[in-house]
Amino acid sequence: MKEEFLLSKLALNNGINLADFDAVLFDFDGVMADSEPLHVSTKIAALEAFNIPYKNTQIASFQGSPETHFFDYFSKFSHHDAKTMLDYKRDLFDKDINSIKEIKGSLDFIKKLSLYKSCYLVTSSIRKQMACFIERNQLEAYFKDFITCDDVKQHKPHPEPYLACISRNNLAADRCLVIEDSPNGIRSAKAAGCFAIGLIGEFSGLELAEKGADKLVSDYQELEALLFP
Repeated sequence: MKEEFLLSKLALNNGINLADFDAVLFDFDGVMADSEPLHVSTKIAALEAFNIPYKNTQIASFQGSPETHFFDYFSKFSHHDAKTMLDYKRDLFDKDINSIKEIKGSLDFIKKLSLYKSCYLVTSSIRKQMACFIERNQLEAYFKDFITCDDVKQHKPHPEPYLACISRNNLAADRCLVIEDSPNGIRSAKAAGCFAIGLIGEFSGLELAEKGADKLVSDYQELEALLFP
């Protein structure tokens, strides 16, 4: 039954009419920037530096949520505080931040889409990390607004990040199309009342579908075929 549900979402012949939407809201890590591997490796390095045991499933469960949540949780198993561990992780991350590449096809797609629709970025990353990639790739002009974890009190999977973007830019939730790659991101977008496309990557299509993704694509080539048939 789940497999049939998944296949129905994967079927590109059930197209999407772009005219039904006024705006497209993009997640950042794993959707635009191939930054998840660096986030994961530096989180693990921090845990190991402070001798904190972990399971890979625990690491994955925080994907799409702010890293503050991650270290708040793991600080329960250490006499070190969450901020100390977070600072250690961010120092490691910043050393390699300029090595982060785009998710294949994402930049060209966003440049094309921005000719037809207003584009926004809604991320659980801090503004500094997001801005480094945006500025390095000269993408500022292609987005109308940026919502980071610095702009909200509640974070994905809570709907506040998407609701903040919607409110700040006078958008209608049911006219917003969201591109997300994590279960937490999908949950956030759906709770905000948006149409959500799951981009399969670190998480399987089934994991995204189970959290409410309205459509699934494997890459930007499929996404472009879906929106520009």
